[in-house]
Amino acid sequence: IREGLTNLMGGIVTPDGTFVVGSRSFSNNENQLYLINTKNKTTKLYFKKPNSIFYPSFIDGKTMSLYGVTDYKRDRRGCARIPLNKPNHVYYVLEKKNKDISCGYGEWSKLYYTEESYKGRTELTFYRSMFKDKITVPQLFNNQTVSPKSFDRTTNQMLLKYSAANVPGAMYLFDIKTK
Repeated sequence: IREGLTNLMGGIVTPDGTFVVGSRSFSNNENQLYLINTKNKTTKLYFKKPNSIFYPSFIDGKTMSLYGVTDYKRDRRGCARIPLNKPNHVYYVLEKKNKDISCGYGEWSKLYYTEESYKGRTELTFYRSMFKDKITVPQLFNNQTVSPKSFDRTTNQMLLKYSAANVPGAMYLFDIKTK
């Protein structure tokens, strides 16, 4: 897919396959998003804010909104949404003054998640519904970084990688009871 002379990189598809949101990067502090209608084969500019980024994470089929990470009008990054029918309308969902927050949805686990980064550490939290019904991930080390590696839906077990200054990369099995 091309817009002008620039290739669009990556894409997030709506659950019904009607729309794709593609990203075009200009630098590490600015990108644009394009909304591609797969039925009528049109492309239109969806997000463009000077010196701002919006990294798409997932599209919610119920609200028909794109969720992702942005720094629009903020010093830190937060989780925000843009309704598909309201280009450039950014609504913050989760944000904190002293932390960068990323959000997403794991199709592999059917869980939503947030990553909060600050002071050299990353906290990972999972949710059974969109940023509600929290599943807390254990705090094992000081200044840890946690990242999910795999999830087995049949046993409700997740493999998490923990890293810290004195722990280069330990793997732990974490049990989750899902509904």
